[in-house]
Amino acid sequence: LFIGCNRSILQSGKETVFELPDVTKKVTNFDFKIINGNEYFSFIDQEQKHIGLLSLRISALSITIPLNALNTIQDIKQGVNYFIHNYDSIFVLLKGTATIYLIDAKGSITKKWNIQTTLSNNNSNFVLESLPQIPLYYQDKRIYVLNTRRDIMVNNPEGRNIYFNSVPDLIIDLNTYPESIINKTGKWPLKYLENGLDYDDYWPSRCVNERGEIFYCFSITPEIDIYKNDSLDKKIMPKSPYVNQIHAYPADSIWNIAFKKKYWVTESRYGKIIYDTYRKKYYRVVVHGTTYENADGYTVKDVEDKPWSLQIFEIGRASVGK
Repeated sequence: LFIGCNRSILQSGKETVFELPDVTKKVTNFDFKIINGNEYFSFIDQEQKHIGLLSLRISALSITIPLNALNTIQDIKQGVNYFIHNYDSIFVLLKGTATIYLIDAKGSITKKWNIQTTLSNNNSNFVLESLPQIPLYYQDKRIYVLNTRRDIMVNNPEGRNIYFNSVPDLIIDLNTYPESIINKTGKWPLKYLENGLDYDDYWPSRCVNERGEIFYCFSITPEIDIYKNDSLDKKIMPKSPYVNQIHAYPADSIWNIAFKKKYWVTESRYGKIIYDTYRKKYYRVVVHGTTYENADGYTVKDVEDKPWSLQIFEIGRASVGK
């Protein structure tokens, strides 16, 4: 189960597999990928301007995919996200744009999709985004990508009302010609619209199973919404015993950085949802709120110090096994 990386050594149990090359700010966007049965640890090297694939079998860098063609459009140091479908089909999204590029193993651009459609809630000023919990993804000729508005501020109730009435996910359906733009999956639960409260939370989590069913979960509620044929099919509420009340962020502390740090340590959150294609199970990370002050009375905890647990689901037609 790959969650994240913040060290230069990748470990499997107690055995060191390999050391990552020069892990600095120049190497970003780590991911794990299986291609044709081969396991890879992938990353973006901003200095060398390529996507690197480290083979877990030989514990060495085995493939590089140049990004020079994309770098002529926008400096990749500004940010770039990617999804590797296979060795010759890599989807790439440049930070702050509404365009997705398809490149091959040589880094040549073979196709691009520039999204200029007006989305839900009159959203015509947006960029596409890829985050760990809701990444750029491709399956069965459909591209899944997050969109986020640029025309509002979410530090006030009016802006949040517009934001949470806008649909965050976007699907580019390549099964039709021309391709269809679908923006109706992943709608925010009503809890985000209650009384204009702020939870300092603006991104859902998404996974897709082999049947094309889309699962969305949200940080401040146990709710998981399941979409079938791009329509809401069911909602389930698998609550974690480690999450009690989730508190709104106080409006009078919106610019208080010290309070925000404490808030994110003491508050619990439902995290990323993951689909296991081999075991046909769903995993959801739950991050537990904890005390801010350490036992020594002098130091405080950081977000990385929070305990966490894993929910495991088997979702059938009639019930949810947990």
